Amino acid sequence: MIRDLTLSYTTAAANFTSPDPSRCPGEVVQFNDASINAPTSHSWSFPGGMPETSTLPNPVVQYTAPGTYPVSLTVVTTDGESSVTVEDFVTIHQLPIANAGADEFVCEGGSIDLQASGGGTYVWSPIESLSDATIAAPTASPQETTTYTVLVTSTQGCQANDQVVVTVVPLPVPEVVTSSLCAGDSLELTASGADFYTWTPNLFISSTSGASVTVWPPADQSWTVAGTDLYGCTGVAEVAITVVPAATPPSITWGDMALTSTAATSYQWYLDGEEIPGATEQTLVPAMNGDYSMLATDANGCTAESEPFYFGSVGMQEASDGGMRVYPQPAKGVLYLAGARVGAPYRLLDAQGRVVLQGMFQTTTATVDIRELAPGMHVLEAGNEAPLRVVVE
Repeated sequence: MIRDLTLSYTTAAANFTSPDPSRCPGEVVQFNDASINAPTSHSWSFPGGMPETSTLPNPVVQYTAPGTYPVSLTVVTTDGESSVTVEDFVTIHQLPIANAGADEFVCEGGSIDLQASGGGTYVWSPIESLSDATIAAPTASPQETTTYTVLVTSTQGCQANDQVVVTVVPLPVPEVVTSSLCAGDSLELTASGADFYTWTPNLFISSTSGASVTVWPPADQSWTVAGTDLYGCTGVAEVAITVVPAATPPSITWGDMALTSTAATSYQWYLDGEEIPGATEQTLVPAMNGDYSMLATDANGCTAESEPFYFGSVGMQEASDGGMRVYPQPAKGVLYLAGARVGAPYRLLDAQGRVVLQGMFQTTTATVDIRELAPGMHVLEAGNEAPLRVVVE
């Protein structure tokens, strides 16, 4: 039989545990009292935690900053006060440094590879336009400008996120104003709607680059113009040129005291190579001597120029004026020249300025056979006399 037995404890009564004291910033740590001898009070100390102290038996503490932290517990039991401190009991891991990459531009209808880093696993959203939302570098094919978010998880299970904006750039739309081309002519084509241009094929065209090019196809021809903007996005347009027959050069005739061009859609008269303002009718009454020509436009918009037509009667005397006389007027068969100087030369020009008769005065009166001459207005030049207008029937 044992009497007056006294037991001595070499183990402190205070003790605690935690199901997971290794956490991420912002998470909470559950502490559980594991003391013996039925403690009647608890006094916890959590340096770096929130709260920093507690009197609860099983408190919950939040840690926001990465690092390692000690935990202390003091309990009171029937044996008195007991304390325990465990250094580096709590470990708060660093958050991963999530990086979704730099913002990107993608051409409409195109795709681009995203590139995330900073963790062990990755989850992207939204997932609809991604090739695989669970890898670091998925291929994105957005239809519109999209902000992608990547959730990065470290090997310790801590998470962070980052975003990348993929801007969808509309494709440029090249535009070229075209028209039909007259055979044998050239046409300047000018593209707009982009910053750089490439033309294909390299056929009947002055250059394969540049906004403006000159083309001269002998028959109907098409080109493709690719317009590229400063982002490298490219749009294409087809350019088709229809070649129409060249205009027929007009001819000019004289009649009823006026010059007349063959029929066309529109007209422009020229005198000695200079445009006559307002002279846009088919007929023209000459106002002065010189070479008259016609630039005629046909129904296709093609133009052609006539041969020059010399007119030299303006300002001449009538056949009965002055010292020399020409009769009859109009003349038919025979033309009589009277009052000229013996030995003076003469010549008769038709309406085209061609010499049709010439000779020399043997007497002061000459008889000229005009049976072979075409009817119309003629001009008589005799010596130093002023030219005379002569009408042949």
